[in-house]
Amino acid sequence: MLTVILNTKNMRKMLLLILLLVTLAACKSAVDAKSVARAALDAKGKTTVQITKVVEGNPKYRKAEALWCVETDEKSTDGSTLLLTVWRTGSDWSSAEMTDGEYEWDLNGCPR
Repeated sequence: MLTVILNTKNMRKMLLLILLLVTLAACKSAVDAKSVARAALDAKGKTTVQITKVVEGNPKYRKAEALWCVETDEKSTDGSTLLLTVWRTGSDWSSAEMTDGEYEWDLNGCPR
């Protein structure tokens, strides 16, 4: 009977440890392309601009591990949409505005 009680306590401890590790892993991966793009827009004072689409692209263009194209609801005077590129190399995240518009979107391998 004593071994059953000890095994139950050990099982509870193991379950608690596993839940703690899963929670920590989820917190670590909280950075994503949308949050990086949002931070870049906020840094440029474009706090009212909304992100309307985030799609995966080809990371080879930026020599990165992953790349995303981000579309916003902001239009320029010529009617073009503000587009961003977000990429990750290791744990480093970067972003840049697409100055060539849809041509650069296609160049990054992002589906429309």
